[in-house]
Amino acid sequence: MRREMRKLEGCVVCLDLSQCMSNLDKPGYRSVLRTIYSNCKSVLVFRIPFLEQRALQTVQAILDDVFFLRTITFIPMDFEDLSKCAIRAAKNYGCTLDGSAEPILAQMVAHEKSDGRFYGIKSVEKIVDQLVYEKLRQLPADEAVGGTITAADLRRLDGESDLMDLPAEDKLRQLIGMEPVAKQIDEIVSLIEYAIKSSTSSSRPSIHMRFVGNPGTGKTTVARILGQMLKERGILRKGVFFEYEGVDLIAKYVGHTAPKVAQICRDAYGSVLFIDEAYALADTDENRAASFNSEALNTLLSEMENHRDDMVVIMAGYKNEIDDLMRSNPGLVQRMPYEINFPNYTREQLSEIFFAQARKDFLFGEEFIDRVREYFRTLPNNVYLSPTFANARFVRNLFERTWSKAVMRAKLEKAELTTLLPLRLRQGRRGDGCRQQRRHGVWQARLRRHHVLRGGGQDPLCRRVRRRRGQGTADGTGRLFEAPGQIPGHRCHHSPRCPALRPSRHRQDHAGKSCGR
Repeated sequence: MRREMRKLEGCVVCLDLSQCMSNLDKPGYRSVLRTIYSNCKSVLVFRIPFLEQRALQTVQAILDDVFFLRTITFIPMDFEDLSKCAIRAAKNYGCTLDGSAEPILAQMVAHEKSDGRFYGIKSVEKIVDQLVYEKLRQLPADEAVGGTITAADLRRLDGESDLMDLPAEDKLRQLIGMEPVAKQIDEIVSLIEYAIKSSTSSSRPSIHMRFVGNPGTGKTTVARILGQMLKERGILRKGVFFEYEGVDLIAKYVGHTAPKVAQICRDAYGSVLFIDEAYALADTDENRAASFNSEALNTLLSEMENHRDDMVVIMAGYKNEIDDLMRSNPGLVQRMPYEINFPNYTREQLSEIFFAQARKDFLFGEEFIDRVREYFRTLPNNVYLSPTFANARFVRNLFERTWSKAVMRAKLEKAELTTLLPLRLRQGRRGDGCRQQRRHGVWQARLRRHHVLRGGGQDPLCRRVRRRRGQGTADGTGRLFEAPGQIPGHRCHHSPRCPALRPSRHRQDHAGKSCGR
């Protein structure tokens, strides 16, 4: 280290302490700091995350024991600052940013932040680079770079920005199977509108909500439309949709959780903050060792109360888990008075969702429609009624498998893919594995029972085979052949009556490998 520090003499050296802040007071780390101080003739810059004041003072006290420091705080940028950075980045390419594009740009910035890897100005410049690239693709080859970046240019990058094209109420009515949810949301929003316009109301009622239901029931889609609806009715200033998971609110190091949650809430002022799988914040016995959970939840509660008229927080997840979260902190129930239940889609509604996705790109006939409805009507109850059934996501996965098989058909036929045929759906149905997996499990169970009962669990040779070895056995395809002996590549000797030799499953389950029983 001494040699490396001498090489950096006269330079500005930046040291990132994010990963070691909790260990700075240990003897080993203090020794490293003293070594740096003794051998460094450069300007040192220690970088630490944006911490709460108490944690920042602790880190400062440790560093002050060795170095003479001056603390400089960089406040995180809000969207207005990031928008100015986007305008400046576009100007470098000779472009201007149209005012109508700002709402979509805000939604794109929110999407960048949702994965926890947002790099401020760098991320905004990346978005502008993508916009300019897409704009260049639309221009003739001999035309110079420049012009105005409009909302249409941003929509080519943000596939979800079409929510701005239609009123939110129309969008909500177009969703399949959302009539009860839409009615309840309209009642809540109407109450808030009356409270705002009424002169007798001194303050707005709380509009934080809980969305409960199984996966794929439309919770995220409805929350996104709700943000647009509240903006259209003048309840929220921006209506941008910020989506996070519960674990995203919990930081990695001491003192960083509260500032992180506060920053997420500051970004969501005037907008909707959607927290999926919010029960990860529950301070239960299983995660009580990570004290960051209660810190995140308490900071979130404070923000929800202090900015109840300028932010909507929606917690989503399974019904039972959300109820456990509410019981773990009584203050949550008081601040989130509305619970909206998202029921599973009916079998007919699943069919309609499939048709809605297919109509966007393909044509199909009555026979295909009948086959789709038959598929969902005969979907096994152990799949359809399972708590983990993915509803619309299940339909999307099925449609994508059908699409992929249709693409392969078009390539083999060397034709343009415009129409979906019932044959593609039938193959897609086999792929989802309900009946086939159940049948496979039955044969596996029979084979296991055969080996255990007949072979005693020690010798893989069946007693029945020992008595009838001279009657022949099968090759790797399940066909009988004359000479007795061992199946090629398989340890066990079987008689023709052994369940493992059934032609329907022998190739898949036993050919060319040891059964290991």
